[in-house]
Amino acid sequence: MEGSHEVSGYQADMGQQYWGCLYDESRRKRVLVQASPESLAKLQKDGWNQYVITARGNRITLTLNGVVAVDYTETEPGIETTGFIALQLHAGPPFEMRFKDLSIQELP
Repeated sequence: MEGSHEVSGYQADMGQQYWGCLYDESRRKRVLVQASPESLAKLQKDGWNQYVITARGNRITLTLNGVVAVDYTETEPGIETTGFIALQLHAGPPFEMRFKDLSIQELP
């Protein structure tokens, strides 16, 4: 919506109890998939983490520190498959996010 700051679509989360989760922002407004316990075991809450997000067609894979956190295939008809990439910090208690070595690649 023009003039709005709201982003709609898939959200790869980090922070608090949402690390590694796949959330659907502003559409279904719910966590689609929780992160795997194996990926959370390697999470460094006080340090750097490698977060790889792959979106290919209707499949989304989230990998934390080399371990698959989410492997999701969209099956609901009518869900938009195009959009843009945004980095977002939610309102709430003090929280700091830093990004380094950010890379975006178009897949064949």
